Amino acid sequence: MKTNYRIRIICSFKYAAGLTKKLVPSLFSLLMLLVITLAFMFPEFEQQNGVPSLSVAVKYGTSAIFFYYGASLNTNDIIKDLANWRTHVIVQTSTYILFPLIGMLLYSLAKILLTPPLELGFIFLASLPTTISSCVSLTSIARGNVSAAIFNTTLSCLLGFFFTPFIVGLIALSEAIDFQIMDSIAHASLILLAPFVAGQLLRKFIKPFVQRYCSLAHITERSIILLVVFDSFSTTVNEGLWTTFRLNELITACLMIIFVMVIVFTFALLSARTLGISLEDKIAVVFCGTSKSLAIGVPTSHILFSTVQGSGLLILPLLLYHQAHIIACSIMANYYIIKAK
Repeated sequence: MKTNYRIRIICSFKYAAGLTKKLVPSLFSLLMLLVITLAFMFPEFEQQNGVPSLSVAVKYGTSAIFFYYGASLNTNDIIKDLANWRTHVIVQTSTYILFPLIGMLLYSLAKILLTPPLELGFIFLASLPTTISSCVSLTSIARGNVSAAIFNTTLSCLLGFFFTPFIVGLIALSEAIDFQIMDSIAHASLILLAPFVAGQLLRKFIKPFVQRYCSLAHITERSIILLVVFDSFSTTVNEGLWTTFRLNELITACLMIIFVMVIVFTFALLSARTLGISLEDKIAVVFCGTSKSLAIGVPTSHILFSTVQGSGLLILPLLLYHQAHIIACSIMANYYIIKAK
């Protein structure tokens, strides 16, 4: 009995230590805050210094990122885990049915409570695919079904090329927002889908090169995200949108994000229990069915909403959700690690 008691105490201390470590902001999160601060301090940097190359760098950098995604993504993994259909149904239902339904509810509330076009940001958040690398990593760390995580993140990414502009376009059309759905899909296909397909076609020839320089690709991906965030926020500052944005609106947006997380995590856990899937599959469901990709979302917003005034505000819900999701998943990962011991 004493031995079991000591083991529980040790596990509790390890859980607390791991949780504290995870709650410390990552370098990327700190850089994100720095970039946002710089955008507020120097919003006219691009205009004053004549740097049209920033938008060009974002455009071609985004294409390079999606070429890398195509070259590094093994779509054969979809075939390997087809039989595990209950897990896949939960994840994809959460990603492309539950999330959009919640997004439409919050869109209606945000139109009343928040500064336009921030309400469209909740629809955009809800329409995005799940994160690939972090979901697979978290599932592996928590000793879940990695194959199921790879399957669902890969499938979600492929479906996102069509569902994201389609879902956003439907809402935009119904609300008479300046969003040309066909033009946006065509633009996204040229900038995002075409490089992805090219990467897939060339994958078997350049796979060793991609694996060798994956760290460089990761740095490039994060750099492009930071550039887009700077460009988006500086644009909104120049447009004067932040002068009407109040602190209570930020608090309201944060509460909406918490509401989303409570619903999707509850759905993932209850669905896993109802369908009777294994603990390993449940872990994959929890991480993959609740995630939204920052790496795909930020560059995509720059492509889809180039004609929407105040488009920088649109990524705020995604940025808030990303940080909150990191904290929640870190807690869950530590819980599953302790539970497995």
